[in-house]
Amino acid sequence: MSDEEDLPTFKEEEKEDPRLFGQKEYTRRQKGPQEQEEERSLETDGVMSERFPKRERLRLKRDFENVFENGKVVQNDFFVLFYTENGLGYPRLGIVVKRKFGKAWTRNKLKRWVREIFRRNKAKFKEGYDYVIIPRKKLSENFNRMDYWFVKRLIEELLERVEA
Repeated sequence: MSDEEDLPTFKEEEKEDPRLFGQKEYTRRQKGPQEQEEERSLETDGVMSERFPKRERLRLKRDFENVFENGKVVQNDFFVLFYTENGLGYPRLGIVVKRKFGKAWTRNKLKRWVREIFRRNKAKFKEGYDYVIIPRKKLSENFNRMDYWFVKRLIEELLERVEA
């Protein structure tokens, strides 16, 4: 008889190394109240949300070209607004700001303002249309003296002149 026969056989349990990823099954974290609210707002049909999802953005070159080639134009001293029907049930927005407009921070500031105006005033943008907004030289020359509310009023004036 060997000495090993008398020893109890304990099998060491393999301990999980907490440093290694993937040993435990991944469980999704619970969504917070803000995420749940955003999800609910996306589910509500027929109610305009104040979001600016990707589907409401003009991103493809062919979409911009379609608006420029087939669209109608409304303009004032500060903006040019191209628009055309898109066959979808919601409006889409594109913004074109040339480098001549100014430094990157001024171009980005204008684009943020225009997106915000679109996001908060979707009811004023007609359903089923694509819009492309282009600032003019006069806006770039006076942009530092303007505020959000003035730009908003200029865009709203253009939208009132849009024909369905």
